[in-house]
Amino acid sequence: MGFLAECGRTGGGFYHLAEIAFDYRIRSDSMVQACKIPRNHSRLVEYICRKHEKLYAQYLPLVLAEKEYLSFSQIKELQDQVQQLQQTIAWMESSKFWRLRQLLKQIFR
Repeated sequence: MGFLAECGRTGGGFYHLAEIAFDYRIRSDSMVQACKIPRNHSRLVEYICRKHEKLYAQYLPLVLAEKEYLSFSQIKELQDQVQQLQQTIAWMESSKFWRLRQLLKQIFR
């Protein structure tokens, strides 16, 4: 992230490759793995933002807007999934099989 920020600041370009260009192995005790821990990741982002403060300040409104969009999109997607699961559960519980299962549970207790 810091490397990419510095490349962007100095006018470097980026290209997206639609293929795997190398195989990067990560040890279980590596710094990369440690940064997957939420608190460590937060500290790393803060460090990089402070290191490239002028660059991040310039794009802060766009970054915040995109993060908000992603957060709300994910919330909406999860709410839709919960609603779909609730409908599936309601359908299952109203099925003849479910009612028979409940009856058999009561009989064989």
